[in-house]
This record gives sequence, structure tokens and C-alpha cells, in this order.
Amino acid sequence: MLENVLELVSHAHDAANGLGHRQRQIEQAEERLARVEALLADVGSSMETLHGQKGFLDQVIEKAGTLEFYAKQADGLIAMLRESGVTERPKGGGTPPRVVKSA
Repeated sequence: MLENVLELVSHAHDAANGLGHRQRQIEQAEERLARVEALLADVGSSMETLHGQKGFLDQVIEKAGTLEFYAKQADGLIAMLRESGVTERPKGGGTPPRVVKSA
């Protein structure tokens, strides 16, 4: 009978040790999960920042394309004015360009 009780106590002690080990494993898993959740939040924040920067870059690229278009238009207008005899603009800027008359 005493041997049976000692054997039951030994099994209970082993079970308690197993439960303690499982509890530590659960605590470690919860700590890892908390770190992963923090990392995920950081990644989400970084993605939002990148999305905002992408929007800004899209606007810059669009404006650069528009400026290139306007520059080409201005070059064409300058060429057309040169061909029509308008050669330079006075330094005052407020008066119309001078027309050079052909001889």
C-alpha cells in the first residue's frame, strides 16, 4: 500500500513537473508572439510611410512630365518666333519683344 502511494506521489510529481515545463513553454511562446505582433505593427507603419512616399513620387513624376511638355512647347514657340523675325526680349520684361525688320 505504501508503495502504491509513493508511486502515485511520484506520478503526481512528474505530472507537476511536466505541467511546469509546459507552462514555461507557453510563456515563451507568448513572449515570441508579443515580439512578432510588435514587429508586424512596425512593418505596417513602414508600409503606410512607403505608400505615402510612393504617392509623393507619383506626383513628382507627373509634374516632371508636365514640365517637360511645357519646355518642349516653349522651345517650339521660341523657334517659331525666331523664324518669324522676333529675336530678343528687352531686359525690362514689361514691353513686347522687338521685331527685327529684314532688309
